[in-house]
Amino acid sequence: MSKKNNTTAVNQHPMDLDWYIALKTGNPVFAWRAVYNLLRKEAVYSLNNRPSIKSEVTIPSDIADFLFLQAYAISELSQGHDPRALDNKKINRTSPKDSLSKMATVLGFSRRGNNAFLNFQSDVQIIQEFLFYEKIKVKNQKKEKLIEIFRKQFGINLSEDDIKKRLNRGKKLLKDWNGLSDFLPKKNKGQT
Repeated sequence: MSKKNNTTAVNQHPMDLDWYIALKTGNPVFAWRAVYNLLRKEAVYSLNNRPSIKSEVTIPSDIADFLFLQAYAISELSQGHDPRALDNKKINRTSPKDSLSKMATVLGFSRRGNNAFLNFQSDVQIIQEFLFYEKIKVKNQKKEKLIEIFRKQFGINLSEDDIKKRLNRGKKLLKDWNGLSDFLPKKNKGQT
């Protein structure tokens, strides 16, 4: 990372896992965590232990685009416009009270029957389960033993089919992430 004129350039960010999952799922909780992961490296802590950024920071364009779209949505709501309905003048106007109630939906945190924070926690759990399963798979050959160890580790008594679905979801979430090999154990010779 190079510093010039009190500016930190961080445009060449490695694909942060949270950012990768945000792009894959569209979940803004992962996206905001990626923003935090990126900026916390530049944070300075004051006496009250509150972090703040004290120098100019350049961020990658994909993350800047996310921040811009979030800021745009808030700006539109602050002016009494629902950014989801800019072309429809009849439903475009919104009161300050309605703007507040619409904010979670407009920013992608909630939809009918969908809670981004709940989905975030579920996906994090599923990723942890997948990584744990891959780790124990290297040490144990018998599938029945793997499921037993898995159930004991996570304190869940799901059917083998439900466990497979969760593991497949974890595998799908991490598929093609270039940092995955850092988290997976090395396989023994002769192991597939």
